[in-house]
Amino acid sequence: MIRGTVLYIEDNPANVRLVERLLEQRPGVRLISADRGQLGLALAREHRPNLILLDLHLPDMGGSAVLRAIHQDPLLRQTPVIVLSGDTDPDLPTRMLAGGAQAYLLKPFDSRRFFTAIDLSLSTGGAPAPPT
Repeated sequence: MIRGTVLYIEDNPANVRLVERLLEQRPGVRLISADRGQLGLALAREHRPNLILLDLHLPDMGGSAVLRAIHQDPLLRQTPVIVLSGDTDPDLPTRMLAGGAQAYLLKPFDSRRFFTAIDLSLSTGGAPAPPT
């Protein structure tokens, strides 16, 4: 059984509810969420999640800044990050992966790819997910 804590940094409640519903299919996975980047970083330090899901458009700071902060923090730098974004900039996935994201899933995302990335991250402790 896949187990672990996932932190979702996302300001859109509908997206959080969707991920909550999807993760109900993984009963060993606990989801916590933050609607702002700074809060997400604080919760990540407090809860030390096994995986962080990250939206790029947050009200207080950009997702790329959150990603940088995660990788600069000694407590968090080994935590895998999967970007979930609706941004269709064709260069963005490459930039996010180069910046340390493990995977980039475009919203609306395919649930099969979502579960593949989640399961791989949680079962291997952060081995890179297959490209999307």
